Amino acid sequence: MDEVTYDIETQAAAAINNIGGDQTIYAGERRSAVPRLVSVLGLILSLAGLGLLVLTGIRTADTLLASNYWPLAPAYYTDAVPGTWQPAVILLVAGIVFSRVGRVLGRH
Repeated sequence: MDEVTYDIETQAAAAINNIGGDQTIYAGERRSAVPRLVSVLGLILSLAGLGLLVLTGIRTADTLLASNYWPLAPAYYTDAVPGTWQPAVILLVAGIVFSRVGRVLGRH
């Protein structure tokens, strides 16, 4: 079989033989550590928010199960939720935002 060659103006190339091979691009320059630190901060905030949200759920369940009283009024159940749910949600959302900002800053 004849070897296939391609001529493009002043460039010549042989058949492409790296289909599906190593596509890694090695960048010679060093990147800033700031995007990675922002992403790690986002991960820590997300995990802290998730942990606080789980703790809120456990405290709510303990409060409701300890009273052993199940009225039909929804106000009883909303009062049983501790005030830690707001910081938990804020930490979780801040963690997601910081993670995304870190990824955006890491792109060139």
